[in-house]
Amino acid sequence: MREDSLVSVVIPVYNGARYLPQAIDSALGQTYPHCEVIVVNDGSEDGGETRKAALAYGDRIRYIEKENGGVASALNCGIQSMNGRYFCWLSHDDLFLPDKVECQMRAIQMSGNAETVCAGNYQLFRDEDDGGVPTAFQRYFPRDLLERPLFLLLWGELHFSSLLFCRDHFDRIGLFDESLLTAQDNEFMFRLMPGQQMAFSEAAVSRVRLHPGSGTSRFRDQVDKENRRLFLSALFRLSAADIRAIAPEADMVYHKIGGIIKSMGGNEELYILERWMEEKGSANVKNERHPLHAAKPIAIFGAGEYGLRLKYELNRNQIAAFCFLDNSPHKAGTQVDGIPCYPVSYLDSHRECTVIIAQKYYLPALKQLREIGYTRIMLKQEADALLLRKYEKRKNGGTGIYEMEQQGP
Repeated sequence: MREDSLVSVVIPVYNGARYLPQAIDSALGQTYPHCEVIVVNDGSEDGGETRKAALAYGDRIRYIEKENGGVASALNCGIQSMNGRYFCWLSHDDLFLPDKVECQMRAIQMSGNAETVCAGNYQLFRDEDDGGVPTAFQRYFPRDLLERPLFLLLWGELHFSSLLFCRDHFDRIGLFDESLLTAQDNEFMFRLMPGQQMAFSEAAVSRVRLHPGSGTSRFRDQVDKENRRLFLSALFRLSAADIRAIAPEADMVYHKIGGIIKSMGGNEELYILERWMEEKGSANVKNERHPLHAAKPIAIFGAGEYGLRLKYELNRNQIAAFCFLDNSPHKAGTQVDGIPCYPVSYLDSHRECTVIIAQKYYLPALKQLREIGYTRIMLKQEADALLLRKYEKRKNGGTGIYEMEQQGP
């Protein structure tokens, strides 16, 4: 029987004994008193280690074991076994912060609509002693924008661990797509979000672990392939009203999706998108009064996906980055996407640059720049806000340069 106050936390796991206990502990340690924890072992092949880790919790959790079928199948199995009215997904290598469920359930209750979808900030971290890098989206975007259901998703920033919503949505749109190996989360969110009431929690609600053994890292090519196709098809399905609800100009949405596709190596998909944009009369827009023009010359710190995404959007606004900066010896001294890539030591003799840190986990880059006394620094999140035309003048003369030493990360 479904309990209206009960929240079901579903943890799918495959060969995850190393991190699973921490995930379970974080789910059991919620300040909200009405939670059930369902662990679905998706046919792990680790000599029973994952099973052993889960069974150590006894009847404090519900444990399900099934043949391997992928993350989506494990999620669906857990959903079909839920007793709660509300659902959240916790990956076995991530963590919930203690008040995640309480905070988000309160936000849903305050909305006056049981089917409100609640999202929140999250932290990126690499090890247990790492304080994490908070997303803090409210520092860069107005709250009303964060509560528009498609905004964070189309900006490539929404993480499923930061969501909590009513199980009635499964009756409305169905379960996770089991044909997808890696993009089942984004595909589901593209079905979940349109037209829904949204609440946003400014507090961080989860911690997302960055490590080489994650599915995103191990199946990078498949992640990129599935997601670039997904974002392109999702854009084509958006109505004019959907787009107007996200950004003041449709081009901003097109450029954002183009950057995501570009960063995932989607040359074929990008060609289709740009021809489509031409047919719609979309064009590169030059605005000499834009604060990022005043910030030139621009160097992008990070020649990875986040950096490629930013460079594409800058180019579409006719704002040119003249180089990448990267610590990788395989990239420094090469050309990346048509511009040179230098080691960070390049700044020793070129201190006039505005450096945009295009890394989600930006603390090491920030520390490195501070150690050499560099202050002309901007985070990619602030560049995103400026590109969205949500610009507020700062005391530094209105250039949009984010003086980290004065204001903090």
